Amino acid sequence: MNRKSPIRHALLLKVLLGLVVIGGLGGTAIVYTLSRGSAGDNVPVDDRFKVKVTTFDMAIPATGELEALNSVEIRNQVDGKTVIKWIIDEGSRVKEGDLLVELSSDDIVNRIEEETLSVEAARNDLFSAQQAVELQVSQNESTKGKAQLAVDLAELELKRWQEGEVATKRKDIEVRLQLAVRNADQRKEDYENSEMLFKEGFISKSELVTDENRLDEAKAELEKALLAKRIYEEYEYPKDEKSKTSDVDEAKVEYDRVVSANERNLQQKKADLTNRERQLSIRETRLQKFQDQLAACTIKAPSDGLVVYGSSVGRNPWRRDPPLQIGQEVYSNQLLIILPDTSAMVASVRVHETQSSRVKVGMPATVKIDAVSKLQLKATVRSVGVMAEQTGMGSQVREFTIRLLIEGANEWDLKPSMRCKADIILGRVEDALAVPIQAVYVERGKSYVWVPSGASMWKKEPVSTGRNSETMIEIKSGLKAGDMVLLRPPTPGEIAG
Repeated sequence: MNRKSPIRHALLLKVLLGLVVIGGLGGTAIVYTLSRGSAGDNVPVDDRFKVKVTTFDMAIPATGELEALNSVEIRNQVDGKTVIKWIIDEGSRVKEGDLLVELSSDDIVNRIEEETLSVEAARNDLFSAQQAVELQVSQNESTKGKAQLAVDLAELELKRWQEGEVATKRKDIEVRLQLAVRNADQRKEDYENSEMLFKEGFISKSELVTDENRLDEAKAELEKALLAKRIYEEYEYPKDEKSKTSDVDEAKVEYDRVVSANERNLQQKKADLTNRERQLSIRETRLQKFQDQLAACTIKAPSDGLVVYGSSVGRNPWRRDPPLQIGQEVYSNQLLIILPDTSAMVASVRVHETQSSRVKVGMPATVKIDAVSKLQLKATVRSVGVMAEQTGMGSQVREFTIRLLIEGANEWDLKPSMRCKADIILGRVEDALAVPIQAVYVERGKSYVWVPSGASMWKKEPVSTGRNSETMIEIKSGLKAGDMVLLRPPTPGEIAG
């Protein structure tokens, strides 16, 4: 203790001398005395920073909530509106096949009963139409066969007439004509002989007259035979030929008419059959739809998962839907339940649109869960949102959604919608001269910091900056390790003149 006393006396003597100087020189001596200390020591520690070489991560902070990597959405598949009859408690863990929701189905059951009757009536109509087609096919075959038979008979009649009656008729006419010719020739010869005999007196006049009469009769018979032949060939044959040919033509025309009528009738029956088939198909489709709707009233878990109501998800801060409950009316395609698979989790966070372009898939990140203190998880950027979203009603802030895949299995029983914070690591700055980012100011495109200028005074010092994080920024020139910088704007009284 005795050895330190001279030092204390010397310090005390200096203080006294300083006070004497103060008395003689006024405030100037005060500035001099304070300037003898370290620059900036009079500023609180929290307001100043000593420049140093350090390593820091370039990171973008973000906030959001947890989501399951894989989840199944359960939506209401019943058309129109319906009412919840029963619903499983939110937060329950279910297995595949467990009942989740049961919706009211009374109206659908009534419609199924009505449509079942319509389907049966349509099936009966279809059966009748099928029978009508089969009957028409049978009738067509019958009438077509009859028409074809009439054609065949008319053609056979024509052939029989041509090859039978005509030949026979012509043969008869030819025979009679030949007989008449021979008879006429014979009578002529007899008459000529009788004339010679009469002239010589061998026969009487009466015998000559008799032979002459016979000659006249023979000539008359010959003329009749010739006339009969001419009449037949010129009149009777053409008439009969036209009659027989006309019968064939009429039979063929009738055949064509029958075939056309058959085809028309069959097409009508087939069209009616097609219409009945379509009506039955429509009825069956409607019945199947109602049956599917009835099945959709009973919703079971398609996979294992944690029950989360659809009313509990979403990021609409100014609208909160009430939780689903028995008796509540729900509409078609409404999200009822989400079954997240919580074995793998994702942090869905949001970053400002000005920072989104810096985030790339595959970048590392760290995630902290608000509800689980001191838990910091490693993650990787899985996806970057395509479009920015407005953060709230009336807000001009737009953010992109970033999905971070948390590494490892969910052994901490993390649940969807848990709030979280994340740092997305853009890169790492190794062994760089750096200061807190709030120490650097920008004026007219140039950066500067505040450095000491005597006791309690600060001045601008231009600096060149490099990479930065949300908290630190690299200094490329203008400062050196150990320099002091001010972490806040100086007051007017602290700015050096």
